[in-house]
Amino acid sequence: MTITSRTARIRPSAAAAIALAASASLFVGTTPAQAASNAVPTYEVKINLTTAALDASHTPLAAVKSAFGITGSAKARSYTYYDTSTQALDAQGWNVRLRHKSGSSFEESYKKRFTVTNGDIDAALTTANAAGFDSSDTNYDAEVDWGYAKQTLSFSNEKSHSASGYSGTAMPSSSTGLSWLVNEIPGKLQDWNADNWGKATLQASRSHGPVTSQV
Repeated sequence: MTITSRTARIRPSAAAAIALAASASLFVGTTPAQAASNAVPTYEVKINLTTAALDASHTPLAAVKSAFGITGSAKARSYTYYDTSTQALDAQGWNVRLRHKSGSSFEESYKKRFTVTNGDIDAALTTANAAGFDSSDTNYDAEVDWGYAKQTLSFSNEKSHSASGYSGTAMPSSSTGLSWLVNEIPGKLQDWNADNWGKATLQASRSHGPVTSQV
């Protein structure tokens, strides 16, 4: 009876040791998951000049060209933004644009913007990281637009579409352009807020434009 009693006392201890060993084995060689670091943006400085910087043909004055090192002739481009009449995409910080540079393919741009408050770009990058825009996502290019009054952090997903059949900077019809953009919509926008929210919102959008500029 004494032997049986001791055996009964040993079995729970052995079972606990086995359980502890098994539990410990789960952690051997395991590295805790690490969150991706913040994205590293490029910077674009934007300066708005008054009409006094242009001549009668809306070309920069010689003094302006000299000051900014502007050489060569201007190139035309046209662009159109797509959003609902109430600008539901813009309200969520999204801009969807179709652009056509003379002699080039169409450029489809899906851009998510984040506000930079009091010049704290690191805080904006951290906010973007929490929303899924971090250094591991190579589908988006991070950029800070830097002007006199504010800075804005943006993440752009760029795609292209053949311009065959379109001359110069000609743009497609609103419905055609929209169909291209809907078919190419990236996953982050498609499921922003809720499943398929972005796609449904883009499908309900219309063109705002086009506008042609000289660059």
